[in-house]
Amino acid sequence: MIALVPRLSALFLGGYAMLAASSVIVALAVEPLLRFRKVRREARDPRFAAQASSRRVARAISDGIPLLGPEAAQTLDAFRSPRWDHEDERFQALSADLAELVRTASAGLATAPPERRAAITELTAASLHRIEAGLTVLHAQRSRLDQGDLQTIARYVAMRYNPSDFAGDEF
Repeated sequence: MIALVPRLSALFLGGYAMLAASSVIVALAVEPLLRFRKVRREARDPRFAAQASSRRVARAISDGIPLLGPEAAQTLDAFRSPRWDHEDERFQALSADLAELVRTASAGLATAPPERRAAITELTAASLHRIEAGLTVLHAQRSRLDQGDLQTIARYVAMRYNPSDFAGDEF
């Protein structure tokens, strides 16, 4: 039995290497197909961009609050409000800017010398206020559009269902 161990070990190692190599080759062949399928599925999903935007905002808030200082944390906490309309491409762009700002500010704070951290925190807080102002402007524009839509529908209903001159007349 002991004499067979080196030969069986070599067979086992060779078989294992062949199995590992074949699984790598299969993975390399299948992975582009899976990636193409994922991209196609995301392109067909009308809610994908909105969901990604919502996730970006949530992640930026959760990542930024503990790292960026109290002023930035207060501004980030205000982003939790329901003012985001993730279906709108302008809000999606704003969420991407917010995520990028938090990511780069966190990286900058992690690598900055102690004497530069206050300046980075101040710059980040100012940038967050600009994003908050942009969100306020977008929200106000959205509100005006919604109110205009309501007025249009109200006028339509009033014109369509206006009491007739013949209302109340008996035939």
